[in-house]
Amino acid sequence: MKNIKHIDKTYAVKKIDMLGREVFASDGTVIKFDYFGTGQSQSAYLRGLLSRADKRKLVVLFDEISNMDTDSLEPIREKISELYSKGSLVMAMLVQKGDQTRVHSLVD
Repeated sequence: MKNIKHIDKTYAVKKIDMLGREVFASDGTVIKFDYFGTGQSQSAYLRGLLSRADKRKLVVLFDEISNMDTDSLEPIREKISELYSKGSLVMAMLVQKGDQTRVHSLVD
């Protein structure tokens, strides 16, 4: 993960500690997951999962992402597209509540 948004700033990410639930920025800032809004913390967590450095092919299903706004979802979409382009992703499905069924390609 390269950058993360928190409040009104964008931080270059140096490291994410999933167990400690903290993001370490290149400028020395440490942001606890609890300090993010629900959508932002969910986005950071999901990006961390997608950024694993192993060789497995991925099938991704993220259910109930309705608390994530467009800005929180965009880095997830970008990472999914990147993984697909590299051949690391078999398929991805993001599910959120809506009034009608809509299918949208993330790799157009």
